Amino acid sequence: MNQTKEEKNVHFNTDKNLFVGVLTVSDRCSKGVQEDKSGPKVAEVISCLKGYNVIITTFIVPDEVEEIKTVLKHWTDDVKLNLILTTGGTGFSCRDLTPEATKQVLEREAPGLQIGMFVAGLKSTPFSMLSRAVCGVRKSTLILNLPGSVKGAKESLEAVLAVLPHALSLLEDNGGTVPHYQTKPKENVVQCGCYQQEDDTNITKNPDSSDNDGKVARRLRESSYPMMPMKEAVSLVLHHSSASSSVSEIKLFSDSLGYVLAEDIISKENIPPFRASIMDGYALIASNTPGEFDVVGRSVCGDGDYAQQLQHRMAVRINTGAPVPDTADAVVPVENTKLLQEADEGETEVKIEVLKKFTATQNIRPIGCDVHEGERLLVAGNLLSAPDIGVMASVGHTQVKVVRRPLVAVFSTGDELIDPTSDARTGAIRDSNRITLILTFKKHGFQVHDLGIVPDIRDKLYDTFLSACEKADVIVTSGGVSMGEKDYMKSLLVRLGAKIHFGRVFMKPG
Repeated sequence: MNQTKEEKNVHFNTDKNLFVGVLTVSDRCSKGVQEDKSGPKVAEVISCLKGYNVIITTFIVPDEVEEIKTVLKHWTDDVKLNLILTTGGTGFSCRDLTPEATKQVLEREAPGLQIGMFVAGLKSTPFSMLSRAVCGVRKSTLILNLPGSVKGAKESLEAVLAVLPHALSLLEDNGGTVPHYQTKPKENVVQCGCYQQEDDTNITKNPDSSDNDGKVARRLRESSYPMMPMKEAVSLVLHHSSASSSVSEIKLFSDSLGYVLAEDIISKENIPPFRASIMDGYALIASNTPGEFDVVGRSVCGDGDYAQQLQHRMAVRINTGAPVPDTADAVVPVENTKLLQEADEGETEVKIEVLKKFTATQNIRPIGCDVHEGERLLVAGNLLSAPDIGVMASVGHTQVKVVRRPLVAVFSTGDELIDPTSDARTGAIRDSNRITLILTFKKHGFQVHDLGIVPDIRDKLYDTFLSACEKADVIVTSGGVSMGEKDYMKSLLVRLGAKIHFGRVFMKPG
């Protein structure tokens, strides 16, 4: 994929995670003939939203309604971004189609935000009246259309920046169990103002529950990690996983089911590659119909083109899907003809009568009507399905570049765990989580490295982590993450240099 059209992630570390998509809509930028300046400016402005760790995904599409809708739906329904900002395509040009595409995606419009941006723009230039931008909500994602100019995009976004925290908080909460008004605001941070003070006395905040020097009496009594809603935790994991494997490999098309495309699939040929008949019947010159015709040959699938020139009142018998002779311009269905003369005891048609008038191009599929040469059939990032592979087969694309599937290492932790094949003993439980995880990954086509059961010993856990890092792309563990005296996993991750994005999730069992 062209570098300018790749999704890029930019992180601005402050506080709460906010996932934002910046979509530049421009024919010229999508082709790489013009530098995208508005998209980076929008990213720069939204990164200043105080109180958030803004994680930005950027993308560029041409001024095409379907391509704009595809990205918007992917970002809202699959990636589940909190906020999408489009820039470009909101004016009066016939190619300015961003509002039309956005309206087809929105479930609820937000005219107040449109008015706020409109009023702010009028203070700068009367040409703001020419903007047709729309704003609204799809599922729990807020979508704003911004102008295509750097100045216009910046001014419009800055006009609504102060109210975005409140809007995003309301969308995120959506009547959930952790209301946005329970988030205590920081000093000098733009917040929605709905916080309700709760009693938080006698809460000890410390870096990690297992940093107690081995003295159980000194273990921490309160987790230092805030409770995170399940939806946000899943989104955070998916977001940080999206670029975890940029290594690609070449697969035979028949072996690529379930892989993620690492390249656009561009057709190198037309389908059909010739003018093809839609009906079983007769290829002829339409201006001669109706009337009598001499049957001078046949064109059937797989026999190649019929080379003879058709003259006045000549017809060629033809099958559905067969090539139409160059000099024929219509196909008459057999149902609209009558046999007048045969030969060879019925094996050969000699003369027919066409019973009605036909027009040029009737019942003929033109070259490239299904797929034209140079057409983009599949987009990098698609999860390949059986129909996708069928499309590749139809154009002869048999070698496909895909994202290499990550190798997953799995292990369980706990002195109480025993293997499912072991005899039961007092105080022990059989390890069921590990086999569940392993089979779940295998079901989805991932290779799994089983590292077994690791006891609650710091050094053994540390060595297992190091081994897993050398062998795998993804490490999944079970156990050792709570407040127990031998729950070492968080402290070991810090020791290994990892960043812990969340430490508690609002779910039961947790």
